[in-house]
Amino acid sequence: GVAGTITYTWNYGGAGTGDPVTTKSPKFTFAKAGGYQVTLTATSNGCASSLTKNANQFANPEASFTKSGTCNLEEIDFTNSTTIALGNTGYTWDFGDNTISNLANPTHVFQTPGSKTVQLKAISEFGCESDATVTFNLAESPKADFTYSDACNLTQVEFKREGTIPTGVNSIYEWDFSGETTSTNENPKHLFNTLGFKDVTLIVRSANGCSDAITKSFPVKLQSKADFSAIDVCEGEEVIFTNQSAVAAGDLSYEWRFGN
Repeated sequence: GVAGTITYTWNYGGAGTGDPVTTKSPKFTFAKAGGYQVTLTATSNGCASSLTKNANQFANPEASFTKSGTCNLEEIDFTNSTTIALGNTGYTWDFGDNTISNLANPTHVFQTPGSKTVQLKAISEFGCESDATVTFNLAESPKADFTYSDACNLTQVEFKREGTIPTGVNSIYEWDFSGETTSTNENPKHLFNTLGFKDVTLIVRSANGCSDAITKSFPVKLQSKADFSAIDVCEGEEVIFTNQSAVAAGDLSYEWRFGN
């Protein structure tokens, strides 16, 4: 052992707050994150000895984010505004519906409307953490869908709006029939003038600001035109039926029904 009393003097190597420099085992918080050279001088009987070691105070991230988007079933964009004075940060997002993301700026689709709580956890490369939580409401989106009758070139195709619309919210319907014409009817009809595949789009826009769209592609087929003529005859005589049916291309098959 060393005879006499030992006194201690600390040089923390930077500004901050904590115990006096003469404390044997002090605590000290640096004013800002960084690496510091800390020196301890021990003195006894007029003799002194010093030791210098490196000390690091790692920066805490400050988690923060904003979101854009107002409806379920649409992509909600999350903008990460987390800051850290020194070092790098990783992220874990919890969207409250059993899904997570580790992207810096993710997008997410919520399947249901209503209140949502999203948490961002920011973790520095040295394990320092910070959380930010935002709660918001999402309006209900419509779900666009439709069915259609057989598509033939001589008969109007009947479209029936399906899917769902928000309860108690007015909605409008925008149809585009492969660029030929448009309609705002809920269940419109349209006659396609040409053959081939057609792309039909329905957009449903609700008064709460939410919308949804769907496009379906199907072929318009060539349709025959049935026609015949007959000459009146007396009872017991054969009636001759003359088939005058026609189609623009291809062969026809026939089925007659004589009403008896």
